[in-house]
Amino acid sequence: MVGFTAPTLILFLYLNQITANNLNEVVNEINEFSISDEESEKDYGICEECGNENTDENWCLKCNSQRFQQNFGNWTSGNKDVDAIIQESQSNSTNLHLFVEWVPYSQFEDIKYIDKGGFGKIYSAIWKEEPIVSWDIRKK
Repeated sequence: MVGFTAPTLILFLYLNQITANNLNEVVNEINEFSISDEESEKDYGICEECGNENTDENWCLKCNSQRFQQNFGNWTSGNKDVDAIIQESQSNSTNLHLFVEWVPYSQFEDIKYIDKGGFGKIYSAIWKEEPIVSWDIRKK
């Protein structure tokens, strides 16, 4: 995994109100962002691993979707609807900006309460690791 060189400061919400009723709406919004006629016209080359066309620079939908899916059993948010949203975004992401990454609480440090929002409490924190931006296929 290759990432940013500095820890990422993020704000995160504790999601406690995701329901099956709005799950489809959230998934549809994620899919709308994943599909762009303008972007699909670009040529990003061929995936070195599987031979399919890349869907973005250094991003193969098929290979990265498989990597994410192989890891689904290794994490859970504790909420099946939230898990479904994350898994859907990871399975269909055409580039590194269009998926939700589950980050365990243990990967945050310097956690500070900011305020209470409409759906939960708002915190700031430093992410100890780095977001996924690509995989080193030589490491498998």
